[in-house]
Amino acid sequence: MGFKGKKSGKISKESIAEKEGTLHRYPVFCFRYMTKNKDYNLEKGNDGRNEGNRARSELLKRIHCLSTHEWDDIRQWRKNLGYECESMINLRMKPIKCGRTITDDSKLTIFRFGLGDGNNGRLVGILDGPIYSILYIDWDLSLYDHGS
Repeated sequence: MGFKGKKSGKISKESIAEKEGTLHRYPVFCFRYMTKNKDYNLEKGNDGRNEGNRARSELLKRIHCLSTHEWDDIRQWRKNLGYECESMINLRMKPIKCGRTITDDSKLTIFRFGLGDGNNGRLVGILDGPIYSILYIDWDLSLYDHGS
């Protein structure tokens, strides 16, 4: 089964600009800089049990949901649906080397997601234009102090 699409010659500059404009309105998720620490990446709970599979499924649903909404809309949501910010210094991890310099005072963008068991996890990353680079996945709320 192959892709049956219309073959085109050249792509116009206007077409590219239009697509880039649309792209910048929506979140683009990048996993390139995710920590190698198994407590805060996709390996956590990867023991074949249903709880880990369910949590990763819920995370994927959340990423899909976010990717279908424009940043302008997401910024208007309450923090439990949208996002909140936290300084890197408040995390129990050292800054990760990624495409840009992250220091203790760098602001991280944090999205909440359900784990499928009534609890919530956090997706912790850095925002650069429309690109959200995921640095950590806080499955058990141990990455930083969430308050009492």
